[in-house]
Amino acid sequence: QIQDDVLDLTGSESTVGKSVGKDLEKGKLTLPLLMHLARAQGADRADFLALLDQACGTGPTRQTSAEQIARIVAQSGALDSARDEARRRINLAKAALATLPQTGARRLLELMADAVVTRAF
Repeated sequence: QIQDDVLDLTGSESTVGKSVGKDLEKGKLTLPLLMHLARAQGADRADFLALLDQACGTGPTRQTSAEQIARIVAQSGALDSARDEARRRINLAKAALATLPQTGARRLLELMADAVVTRAF
């Protein structure tokens, strides 16, 4: 889910293979946004919250606001932090799999876990 949230914010429809920007449109506060808000202070935080309001609206600034949000979240390091959290959770899942016998099914689950965090941006 974390990787999906990152892709929804930064990906293109042609690369991701589905609509992007829907989380912002719906006003969902995903992990990358929450991580940025946790770091933002004062006027920067207030400005970001205003951009979030614009991005989930229907006005002419919706798309521009969404693009600004993606840029700000990337510059703040929140996207990298969210990706790191996704990798951390994948590693935990793979460690749990390590207790199972080495079978084709286990290998497939490990490959699927790795694929989640290497999905195209």
